[in-house]
Amino acid sequence: MPIDTCCGPDEETKFPSLNSTWTTRAREELGETPFLVESSLTALKSEISSTNLSDDFFLRFLRARKFNVRKALELLNKYRDMKKHSPSLFRVSPVIDMQFVLEMDIQTALPIDETFGRQIYIYRVANLDPYRVPVDYVFRSNMLWFETLIRQEETQIGGIIVILDMAGVRFAHARFLTPHLAKRTVEVVQEVFPMRFKSFHVIHEPFYFSTILSMLKPFLKDKIRSRIFTHGSNMKSLQKHIPSQFLPKEYGGEANISLSNSHWRQHILKNAQYYETLEQKISEETDFVRNDRRKESCV
Repeated sequence: MPIDTCCGPDEETKFPSLNSTWTTRAREELGETPFLVESSLTALKSEISSTNLSDDFFLRFLRARKFNVRKALELLNKYRDMKKHSPSLFRVSPVIDMQFVLEMDIQTALPIDETFGRQIYIYRVANLDPYRVPVDYVFRSNMLWFETLIRQEETQIGGIIVILDMAGVRFAHARFLTPHLAKRTVEVVQEVFPMRFKSFHVIHEPFYFSTILSMLKPFLKDKIRSRIFTHGSNMKSLQKHIPSQFLPKEYGGEANISLSNSHWRQHILKNAQYYETLEQKISEETDFVRNDRRKESCV
């Protein structure tokens, strides 16, 4: 799994380049070519102030916006603002603070199968202890997972599918479903995080989930709204969107995949310095737009 080096070559291992399957998918889905990557990076960096963030870091924003430099720049600035002005929800370091949340096995990510081409991210409400986990930690732990997954070039290219498993939801979980958090969640998906969110699948949802969804809908763009599906306990319905060979047996699938996040948890904890360095560098950025460009836009 290729992983970017966004904070400098000395801070993490450089993984092998993408194979031909992924380079083909990048070309077909994003229009990506070596020339487009190079020219877009040059164009993007010409629009921003001096920065010590790497090309690998900027590339995830270009891929998220299919190499539209203007849109990638807007995304960069919204991402910076998110990190800088709302740390109670968006700060992911120090990782050790969220170790106990990771150990609950609430979230996990399945191995990416290149024939399917999407990262599957699973959130299991039943594993969330509402009496031990602060509300902001639920949000921050999801951001930690997104920051982890987006380091993979395959995820940048193929995007992510979210499965929200609401089996075991209790009344005590209601405090995690506030309008404020709902609105911020929508902002992450639509406006501020460099991830291609391909679809959202809710399973084992309670009868009142339609009310929660109606609370979100005013904030959702048509494209995202059309990508939300509810399935109840009907795993055949889920398999219309995700073939059974890529789903674990717990969801009626054929794949012999563990839902334990132990491998990912070890990876996250081992790379704790990466997240701290990333946020330190982001905090040092006053604005990604160059001063002369900002003045031009005001003329």
